[in-house]
Amino acid sequence: NIEANSDVKLLSQPSSSIEYLGMNMTKEHFKDQKVRQAINYAIDRDSLNLVATNGYGEVTDSVMNKQINGYTDDVTHYEYNPEKAKELLAQAGYPDGFSTSMVVGTSARSTEAQIIQGNLAEIGINMEITTMESTTLLEQINNGDYEMFIMSYNNTTGDPDTSLYMLFNSQVPASSGNRSFTNIPEVDQLLESARVETDNEARMKLYAQVQSILTEQAVWVPLYCVPNMVGLHSGLKGYTPHPLSNDVFDQLHYEA
Repeated sequence: NIEANSDVKLLSQPSSSIEYLGMNMTKEHFKDQKVRQAINYAIDRDSLNLVATNGYGEVTDSVMNKQINGYTDDVTHYEYNPEKAKELLAQAGYPDGFSTSMVVGTSARSTEAQIIQGNLAEIGINMEITTMESTTLLEQINNGDYEMFIMSYNNTTGDPDTSLYMLFNSQVPASSGNRSFTNIPEVDQLLESARVETDNEARMKLYAQVQSILTEQAVWVPLYCVPNMVGLHSGLKGYTPHPLSNDVFDQLHYEA
């Protein structure tokens, strides 16, 4: 709609937010790494990104947005491969798939969920979708009363600790970020070491290791890096998008 309006122009740049599918790693099916990996292989993220963002988002394999310091692409890559997904499910003891559920909080994410539902059906996983009000959704997720969900996380500091410690350290409660209930001792140790490492290069190597482990363990399905999209009136001057989405508006003006 914005692109079709001659009075408005569309500005788009990468944001610091990532859209992801979370799995409750305390639930029976999702305790198994092979099941989580199968779901990663089963989802056609390129098609999902096209539907969700008109292609303005960027598919990523890391659990951390590409705009954040310390991001690495040296992780496990899960291309869309339903046959590989079926093989992994069979190895995990689910040759005929299983039934599961997903909770979502917005109509836009309901559309994403329907795409994922179709992808998972191709490998024998029957997924029921429940859409609910956001406060109820967060309460249910924080209580661990779910199997899968879709959410985004926005890092407003630009530091990898904000993305990785709060979301994947086992001592962090779901209400503060660890909504997948990730509990990987090696990740905990690396994250604690990174917090006291004073050499920045060494610190970033630790965060790269964390991303590699989390992706190989398939704790999430990273869907896409969320674009920062703004509709700007064609005569409005002085707007510059902020890379961390902390937009400043005090320079906005119209020329006389």
